[in-house]
Amino acid sequence: MRTKEEIELGHNIRLGLNEVLKLWASADEQLEYQKNVPIANVSAELFCQWCDDYYNEDNPIMIKEFNQMELEALKEFDKAISHVADITPEELPHINEFVKTREWEIVHVKAISTLKKLQG
Repeated sequence: MRTKEEIELGHNIRLGLNEVLKLWASADEQLEYQKNVPIANVSAELFCQWCDDYYNEDNPIMIKEFNQMELEALKEFDKAISHVADITPEELPHINEFVKTREWEIVHVKAISTLKKLQG
């Protein structure tokens, strides 16, 4: 049985992961984000929001929040974003340039397919 706090935290994790995936799935939203928050490094934030803020495959609350199929879809996306993080320069290009790269396209396409899997 999950406590009220665990349910709320699980819900917040689900919402956060979905929002990051939706952001990765839309170049227009990424460019709009940069326009609205010009001091942000949106290229880097895309990775940080996934890797540092929301996704942790060992988080017991996350494991309870998602079913097995969803966890597998999230893990596949994590592999794709980790691979791209490994092959991109530490100083990522500005989002206006990054959205034109093959590396961006890999994660973008994977985000779209992951969202479809999560929506079932």
